[in-house]
Amino acid sequence: MDHHAESQFATDQLADPFDDLPALSCPSCDSDLVEDELFIGHRVCSVCGRHFSMPARSRVLLIADEHSFQEIPTPLLLDEDLDNDQISAIDRIAEQHERPVLDEAIVTGVAAIGGVRVVVIALDDQLLGSHIGALGAEKIILGLEYALSRRLPVIALCAGGAARTQAGPLAMVQGARLAAVSAQVQVAGVPMIAVLTHPTSAEVFGSFASQCDVIFAEPGTQLGVTWSAGQSLDAAEQALADETLVSHGWIDGVVARPALRQHLGALLDLLAKRTRTGPAGVRVGPEAGTAAEHADDTEEDAYGAEWLRGPEYLTRMVTPFIELRGDRVEADDRQVVCGIGRLEGSAVVIVAQDRMIPERDDATAAIRKVQRLARLAGRFEMPLVLLVDSPAQAGAGIVRPDASLAIAKLSSMMAMLPVPVISVAVGTARGALGNVMMTGDQRLMLEHATYHLAGSFVSRGGRFPTPPTGIDIGQDWPARECERLGLVDVIVPEPAPGAEVDSGWVALTLKTSLAKSLGTLANFGPRRLVEARHQRHRMLGQESEFGQAAMLLEMREWQEVQQSVARSFEDFRGRMGQRMANQPRLSFQRPDLGELATRLRARREELRQELLERTGRSER
Repeated sequence: MDHHAESQFATDQLADPFDDLPALSCPSCDSDLVEDELFIGHRVCSVCGRHFSMPARSRVLLIADEHSFQEIPTPLLLDEDLDNDQISAIDRIAEQHERPVLDEAIVTGVAAIGGVRVVVIALDDQLLGSHIGALGAEKIILGLEYALSRRLPVIALCAGGAARTQAGPLAMVQGARLAAVSAQVQVAGVPMIAVLTHPTSAEVFGSFASQCDVIFAEPGTQLGVTWSAGQSLDAAEQALADETLVSHGWIDGVVARPALRQHLGALLDLLAKRTRTGPAGVRVGPEAGTAAEHADDTEEDAYGAEWLRGPEYLTRMVTPFIELRGDRVEADDRQVVCGIGRLEGSAVVIVAQDRMIPERDDATAAIRKVQRLARLAGRFEMPLVLLVDSPAQAGAGIVRPDASLAIAKLSSMMAMLPVPVISVAVGTARGALGNVMMTGDQRLMLEHATYHLAGSFVSRGGRFPTPPTGIDIGQDWPARECERLGLVDVIVPEPAPGAEVDSGWVALTLKTSLAKSLGTLANFGPRRLVEARHQRHRMLGQESEFGQAAMLLEMREWQEVQQSVARSFEDFRGRMGQRMANQPRLSFQRPDLGELATRLRARREELRQELLERTGRSER
């Protein structure tokens, strides 16, 4: 077989199996796919939305701009082996057949998506086994190093596990190699985005896909599927479906294949063009109807007034917005809505609390979710915007050790972030998470927002003395009082009696205030920003007269507590002294030893005489 015949044979083996079929129907809905334009272009059924398998190279061409993909040359050691005269002719022919398969099983190259140059790494599920072998990992590593050297974002189209292969010892250690290079890419601030396709094995996910910063999945993706000869098809039921991956917080969302190019283009535009104005009026998200579906909805509170929620402020101010879900550990707590968007021309990482979602008994998942977004903000060098609107159940108490450790870790992370952090209270700030989120470099508060401190001290004289303003410490503190205490920098005006009168005007005013704060903090470098944040936390409450008065009041209260405790001890000591005075005194005087010896001798003589008398009577 000549070289041309071999190339034609390899091409025929990799050809799409659907091209020559005279009739084809969808196995899910039994609809005809021969004239289905969506199936022809994207291998997706237009009736039921089933996503069919595709070769890796075809996937790359679907998301890349036209004529922009250029494959990265990979000079592997296999080329040197082909020139070795000691290799038999049969082995050389076999290797010549294996090399095209390797080139198609893992495709790496440079492409443009929405005008942004990226490195694309695509895996073919039909040609790749459940493990990534040594040569496959080497090809992925070369692509990651290429992206690292040129600081290009990485798009990984992950698949694998259509058939079980016999993995050698080298395949077992490729995960550590990939993790080491991925860590270097992350430290350099280069974004890594993964798209899971069906099927994806657990080994491919654990060794490569899970290393990415953002992870999406196609509809119908199942993680952990592996078929082998003699295995029942029921094994597929043990795989994790895309809904399970989202609900457990392991991926950021599900994106249909026809919308994947636009979705990735919007995300890359935010990551690569962080100071340019994005397309107005465009919103894309991992799932239709997640955060945007409530953008124009309002609800009534206990007083019958309509108030905007935190996610609604988010969708009104940020365009476009890419939602990122999950804490990457165990759950996706919907109490917080997180993502990346553009605010007045600046790309920001934004987190919004939703007061209508009740807080779980264990708020650890929500805290970890905010941690993850804060970590991404620092890695991507993007400002972090926090919209605080705590639910009414928040603040019941962080009693579990894991929640306490999570909130402590979030506090430390917020203090050391080298990017601007802006906190905005759009409702009521309460609870451990709400309090930590209100510790930004700039703290904004809507005019009718409140700061809630649960509980009040009880002393010997009754309730904790009322502060000079007449506000009980257990009530909601309005924005003006928080400003006087130094807890808030900017009060965002609202129409009376609240934001429900003209919610659009309030959202626009808040957006303008946020843009102004971003412009102010943009003049600070990372080191100066962190130093100023530490200094501000150190002097919190000592800069304003009202704050100093509150501290003096607290000092007086603690002095009263100490005096009360001292008086209690004095009273207790006096009562014990009176009780002891009424009791007969016990004498502990040391007895005279001579007198005690005389008494003992006398008693001994009495006993001897008594014994003699008893003995004489018995003799008679």
